[in-house]
Amino acid sequence: MRHALVSLLLLTGCPLLGHEEPAKPARACGDVDQRGVWMYRHPGHPLGTDAIVGVDADEDAAIAQLGADRVTRVYGNYGDRPRDDAGAIAAWNAKLAAAGIESQLLLGDGDDIFPGCLDELLVDIDERLIDFHAGTSSPDERFTAVHLDIEPQQYKQSTAFPETTSCGLRLPEWMFWDTLTPAEKGERYELLLAAFAQVRAHLDGHGAAGIPLYVDLAPWIDSSTSLAWTDTPDIADGTDWLVQAATHVDGMTFMTYERDTAALIESSVAVELTVGTEVRVSVSAKERPPYSDTGSPLTWPALTDLWAVVEDIEVDQCDERPVDLFTYRYLLE
Repeated sequence: MRHALVSLLLLTGCPLLGHEEPAKPARACGDVDQRGVWMYRHPGHPLGTDAIVGVDADEDAAIAQLGADRVTRVYGNYGDRPRDDAGAIAAWNAKLAAAGIESQLLLGDGDDIFPGCLDELLVDIDERLIDFHAGTSSPDERFTAVHLDIEPQQYKQSTAFPETTSCGLRLPEWMFWDTLTPAEKGERYELLLAAFAQVRAHLDGHGAAGIPLYVDLAPWIDSSTSLAWTDTPDIADGTDWLVQAATHVDGMTFMTYERDTAALIESSVAVELTVGTEVRVSVSAKERPPYSDTGSPLTWPALTDLWAVVEDIEVDQCDERPVDLFTYRYLLE
């Protein structure tokens, strides 16, 4: 019911109930909107791509909302629909393109650094991107990039995960991030670096050499004392890891969460700005009530606080530090 009301309000030009739009100050150095947002499937939820994509009114409402929030990149997860429901995904991509919004295919899970799981990721790239593109009739129907979110630190003892991971890899105790030594954690990031290289080579070798590759990363890779590189002789330190990763990817989004000022966010990526690729930062709308009452950290007392910091970053950096928003659903609930 709420989503139907959202659709009606947006299509009639009325402001979204409960959604406080940020003020848009004058900028001295241009006014280029570069925000990105993650959109996940969220099965059964009206703000997930499962519900939105394929329903004209809901697609139009979502695109109107993306425009209102000045989003120009969508990092979209659609499961197997690019293979099994290609027409709906192609039409959605074309609508986004008509609105001036890039559609990047979001893929990846924390176990995709391991050989069997990485093999499945490459199959997903074949089926959901390469084969999908081959079946489209217009460039606007295609994805503009691959966006990987692979976080080796995702699997922890304290997190409720199923007995097996998304690709069927069992979770013995040695897999949990918080049971590893610093050297073992460094080895996990060596596997992540290799995964980036393999995905790039796979795209290049299968007719997708022109497809950009973007990745999500933690901002502490260069400085964390929990990562040791003694058993990774080809990696000198965390900064060297970032420099090497930059040779395989076109851009990096650093998940600068739990920081509540533009200054804190900017300082957390000072080293990252030197690695030689596009650098973006992200903020999480999940770090506010009511989610903070269920285990998430409290960073934003209200959405207006989040939007104010986003504007501060964009104004301070003269559009040179694009901001990504986590996530479409959490911005609107």
